[in-house]
Amino acid sequence: MFWRSSGIRITATIMALFVLASVLVVGAVLWQTNEILTRHNVASVVGETRTLSEIAARDGTASLLAAMRERASRNNGMIYGLADRRGQTQWLGGLDAWPAELERDNKTGVFEYEPRPGRSAIHPAQSTGSALAIGATLRLPGGHRLLVARDVTDQRDLATNIRNWFFAGLVFLAALAIAAGWAINRFLMARIDAMTQTTSSIMAGDLSKRVPLTDSDDEFDALADNLNAMLDRIESLMHGLREVSDNIAHDLKTPLSRLRIRAEEALRDPRGDAACREGLEATLVEADELMRTFNALLRVARLEAGTLGDNLEVFEVAALIRDLAEFYEPVVDEAGAEIRIDAVEPLYLRADRQLISQALTNLIENALKYGLDNPQPDSARHITIGAAKSSAGADLWVSDHGKGINRTDHERVLKRFVRLDEARSKPGTGLGLSLVAAVVRQHGGKLQLVDNDPGLKVMLHLPAARVAPEGAAIPAGPDCQDVARHDDQIDKGAMAAASGSPLR
Repeated sequence: MFWRSSGIRITATIMALFVLASVLVVGAVLWQTNEILTRHNVASVVGETRTLSEIAARDGTASLLAAMRERASRNNGMIYGLADRRGQTQWLGGLDAWPAELERDNKTGVFEYEPRPGRSAIHPAQSTGSALAIGATLRLPGGHRLLVARDVTDQRDLATNIRNWFFAGLVFLAALAIAAGWAINRFLMARIDAMTQTTSSIMAGDLSKRVPLTDSDDEFDALADNLNAMLDRIESLMHGLREVSDNIAHDLKTPLSRLRIRAEEALRDPRGDAACREGLEATLVEADELMRTFNALLRVARLEAGTLGDNLEVFEVAALIRDLAEFYEPVVDEAGAEIRIDAVEPLYLRADRQLISQALTNLIENALKYGLDNPQPDSARHITIGAAKSSAGADLWVSDHGKGINRTDHERVLKRFVRLDEARSKPGTGLGLSLVAAVVRQHGGKLQLVDNDPGLKVMLHLPAARVAPEGAAIPAGPDCQDVARHDDQIDKGAMAAASGSPLR
């Protein structure tokens, strides 16, 4: 179980890589240092041998012995020896016997020896144990064999100390890594266990659970924030699904019951075929209403689950608003009101033109249904469609001077199938504002309901990313009929669309 932990495995892997890298680096440094010191010692021995050979050639053997004794007395770590033609040692300073490794002429090698305190001590710091030296021999012109060596015990001790400290450091680092791995594992497992417990509770049905934060603003908190945002969204969708299911069961029960009653009445009517025909016509009307409801539901679901994809285009908002105003102007005139445009400055959007026009169409139809009911003077009986740039991007709105909506109901009416009591006397399904909210969310914006004092003003706040540069290329847009067309292809006139489309 201990080695199954990711934290332990990661720590062990890092420790192994670090140890391997340390061995390679320290080994290379130690080898290179030893090589440099060895070359230096060999060069000094060879140079000393040449110097002494020159003295022997110039002044003879007696002068050579005198020079060797004088140099050995300096106690500078040098060892000297001289043998005759037959190989008999004539003088040997600091050694008991001629090194076996240097019996041959003109030979360079390393040998161990026993230092003798009091006899030209070569390594004063070491009174016991073997010492190490590197030496060279040279056959002189007169037949004598010269030996010159240098004590390198300090070099050997340095290398030994470095190795010992290195291995001690590795042991310490290994212990430290194990302790660090244990601590890191405890920390990681504590955070992961908290996430695991949260997900287990959610899978058990408690959607209110959230991943706890530590306020450390680290990667785990960032992950927890994202997970909590996702869980909030999932909980909201689940609640919405429950509400939709409840609302469908409640709101569709009445038209389905009415559909069945009319069919039964037509069958029981004594007029025969004429009554059946009337019943079928009424059934078709009810079926069309149900189809519009389900089409609106599908539209909202697709908007909430999908993306904009390749449907983005650059268009001028004022032109779209003028098309909508022109399309609805006969209906507004017939109602004894006026439709106004409040879009003066050029405003280009990079968005789905059909979805934006669908949202504005729903808002205009809502205003037609509910914004002209409030008794008011003729000067106030108007609907305004507007658009303008804002510091955060762009704002589009539709406003009226009707009864409006209480502020306490502003959030509630954006949900699917929600219809206020005063709106139940008019045809509708309660999906219009839900669809508008879904369109705005799909574009990364926000929908806001504002008290128009009196009446209602619905604001579509779109982010700056949706604002296109002025004068950008604008593809040919649909005509006014296509702009106002719904998913169910309503083309029987504006009033028929107002009475049959999904509204609040």
